Amino acid sequence: MFDYLDKHLLTQQEMIWMFRLPLGRDTAEKNMLALQTSPSLNALERMILGSPEYTSRRRTLRVV
Repeated sequence: MFDYLDKHLLTQQEMIWMFRLPLGRDTAEKNMLALQTSPSLNALERMILGSPEYTSRRRTLRVV
């Protein structure tokens, strides 16, 4: 756990915002520490936008 704490680059608020905006949900608490070590907000955004969950959500939104 301390390995993660030394590598935090993103704040918890940044993480919450980055998940709520495109996915409409908060990140799972168990993933928070690992995701906060993303090198930048842009890198995290690319990961989220490339995820199967985001792709599926976009398809659903277009159909409705």
